[in-house]
Amino acid sequence: YEQRYGDPATVRRIRTELAESQPENVGNLLNLALLNAQNGETEEALALLDQAEEAQGARVEIIGARAGILSQAGRAEAGEQVIADYLTEKGQDVTTTDYLLQARFYLSSRKVAEAYDAYQQAIAIEDPATRPASREFADVLFNSGQIVEATELYESLFDTVPDGAAEEKARLGTRLAESLMRQNQTDRAVSVLDQLDDSATTLALRALAASQKGNRQQAIDFVNASLGKNNRNPMTFVQRASLLAGDPETLPKALDDVQQALVINPDFVDALALQARLQIQLGQEQEAAITLRNLLEKAPGNNAARGQLTQLYINAGRTDSAELLIREGLEIDPNNPTWLQLSASLSASRGDMRDAIATFERLMQTNPNAQTLAQLAGLYVQQNRAADAQALLEQYPEQINASPALQGVRGTVLAALGQADQAQRVFTLALQRSTSQAMVNGIVRQTIGSLGRAEALALIESIDGLQDPSWAGLSLASLAMSERDFSGALTRLESLREVVPTSNGAAHIQIERLAALAMLQNRDYAGARDAYLRLLEVDPNNVEVLNNLAFILASHLNDPEKALPMAKRAVEQAPNNAEILDTLGWTYYQVGDTSNARATLERSIRARPLPANTLHLGRIHLETGELRRARPLLEQSIELSEQAGDNDTADRARAFLKQL
Repeated sequence: YEQRYGDPATVRRIRTELAESQPENVGNLLNLALLNAQNGETEEALALLDQAEEAQGARVEIIGARAGILSQAGRAEAGEQVIADYLTEKGQDVTTTDYLLQARFYLSSRKVAEAYDAYQQAIAIEDPATRPASREFADVLFNSGQIVEATELYESLFDTVPDGAAEEKARLGTRLAESLMRQNQTDRAVSVLDQLDDSATTLALRALAASQKGNRQQAIDFVNASLGKNNRNPMTFVQRASLLAGDPETLPKALDDVQQALVINPDFVDALALQARLQIQLGQEQEAAITLRNLLEKAPGNNAARGQLTQLYINAGRTDSAELLIREGLEIDPNNPTWLQLSASLSASRGDMRDAIATFERLMQTNPNAQTLAQLAGLYVQQNRAADAQALLEQYPEQINASPALQGVRGTVLAALGQADQAQRVFTLALQRSTSQAMVNGIVRQTIGSLGRAEALALIESIDGLQDPSWAGLSLASLAMSERDFSGALTRLESLREVVPTSNGAAHIQIERLAALAMLQNRDYAGARDAYLRLLEVDPNNVEVLNNLAFILASHLNDPEKALPMAKRAVEQAPNNAEILDTLGWTYYQVGDTSNARATLERSIRARPLPANTLHLGRIHLETGELRRARPLLEQSIELSEQAGDNDTADRARAFLKQL
């Protein structure tokens, strides 16, 4: 107990006294030797091991401790020799355990080839019934990424598990299934899982198999079942978040799952990386920057996170911070072209187009890729060098033909050269070859920017042959909304509703979703309510729909009682989402439940301070006479609102602040 929880000096004193009174207690001598070694007292530690060896001979644990202490003191070769001499002395009596000691020591010294040789010698003489060396070596291969070799061993071990060893069969089976899935041998992995009882681990692996087969919903169902058996595994929450991240509608739920994983393990680097990606997708760039800084504190060598943070700093105009990160990235990985690409983007953001172009040109010579090609061609066009852009693109006909996005760039170049007819044909081809709504959105923006609004709209509306005929209309409706033309967006959406087949359920969900948002902005709250109710018929647990519908009912249609169960359902789906907790907290307040309102809004602020939740809690404190608590919250709301450009919320917070 004292060694685990107490003062190290006290532990050493107690063990020293025991060594004097019980010199034959080898376990105590070994522990005391290790304590001395940790304190830098190598010779004292070795003397204690001599004492232990005199008492009970050259036992394997004493030899292992001696080799480890020598290695810790920077004398690894001497440690190797201790083990080698021990094995020589044992001769024909050497055991599997002895060779495993040697293998582990070699691994700790990063002598992988020697370690593998020792494992093979251990395997040659191991007990064929239990095969301890084979099991350990399989795990070593698996953890070092040698999946093919690990799979062969796991298969052999799995097929020979003795009857009654259910726990070992489950352990080997899950490792074998995971190894097979890493090689995309999904069907073989599933056949292994079929031989195992359902557990949190096997269900999570079944989810991975379903995902590999493209069955996202089945994968989510398996992950949910896994969490039903063990809801304290952060990896499983991240697995579900990764699945949910594939659908824009479930991004808030995905973010909530990642946050739940981080509650369980705040140092989980994979969860932090996914949280940052989701925050960027949700437009929460400030929060993503905080997450990435946290990630880099825990994993300073993570250059992918450093690159993401650099781009966020460039976007935010924090050019000095971006430059510092680029220098750090180059020191860690000087041959990674990402840093040249970011350096070029940084130069462009500073207005130094000459340096940006020169850097992108250098990148195209050393590491050509579609992104750099598009960026360089775009800069040429911006600098009135459309002919150079065309010459550049002509060098990469195969890449352009394979990429609708690059075809869009080519259309921009042709338009800049005055070749409008040819540009229209290229934009048409790019849209027809697009494989996603996001891709269509990008090409629509390129088309409008290059041809002008009237000509571009006429072209886009006339194009047939899109993979999904609704994509162009949805893109134009989204564009209208981004320009705050909500009536125009609604007109387009109404036309789409009439022409899109009812069989295209995904498109109709998008139509209703955009229509609800447009009507909400147009203050047609009854219409927005009806659109959200239609969406709930299709997807009754959609977090965004439940939250927005609860907000409309409580804040605009004076029906908080009907809003409350919907807000609660939304929080059940995303219990750590600040926006959704804010809606529930404010709804509680509107039905007169001040206690739950205060507690829920405090949860919301702990998750993430927002202009709305700080305003709502500040207002509650003001109206309940807690003026000292109200002031800092209202001031925080004003600050956050100004950062977000939310003038309406800032004005409301100022009005309440004047009442103090």
